[in-house]
Amino acid sequence: MNILTTARLVLRSPSPHDFQDLHEHVLSDPVVMGRVFSGHALQLMQSREFFEANFDHDQSGKKLGMLVERGTGSLIGFAGLISCSALDQLDYELGFVLRREAWGHGYATEIGLGQLDHGFKTLGLPRILAQVYPSNAASISVITKIGMTLHSRVRSRERGERHVYMKTCNSL
Repeated sequence: MNILTTARLVLRSPSPHDFQDLHEHVLSDPVVMGRVFSGHALQLMQSREFFEANFDHDQSGKKLGMLVERGTGSLIGFAGLISCSALDQLDYELGFVLRREAWGHGYATEIGLGQLDHGFKTLGLPRILAQVYPSNAASISVITKIGMTLHSRVRSRERGERHVYMKTCNSL
C-alpha cells in the first residue's frame, strides 16, 4: 500500500522482499547510519529486528515505510512518521534515511514536505517533530528548508544528543 506519493517518490508499506536490499544498502552502511537512530550500522539480526518492529507492516501510515523512486521503483531508503516522546508527550517525528547514491538529489526535502502534508492533512496531527544529530548539517538544512524550527535539545540513552525541530499545523 502506498502511504504517500510525491512528484518523484513513493513511500509505501514494506514487503518481505524489501528487507535484503534495505539491509545491504542502508541499515548496514556505517556512513549512512552514523548519524541516525543509535549512530551505528546494524548487523543482519539487528536489521531484521528493526525492520519487523518499526516498519508499517500493518499499513497504518504511522510507521516507517520503504522510499522508492516513482519512475524506476528502486529503493532509495526509508522514511515515515514514527511515534516519539522526546518532549515528554506523544508526538510524531518525521524522518528520512537515504542510501548514499540518493544523496544530493533533493529527495530528503521532497519526502520531508510530503510527510508534513500527510501528517497534518491526512492524519490530523497538531505538530510534527524531527530529531537531528547536532552535527548533521545536511539534515538540519533539509529540516529548516521545509519550515521546521529548532525547539530544544534532548539527550536519550538510545540516540544520544539530538536537536528537536518542530512544525505545527498552525504554521502552514
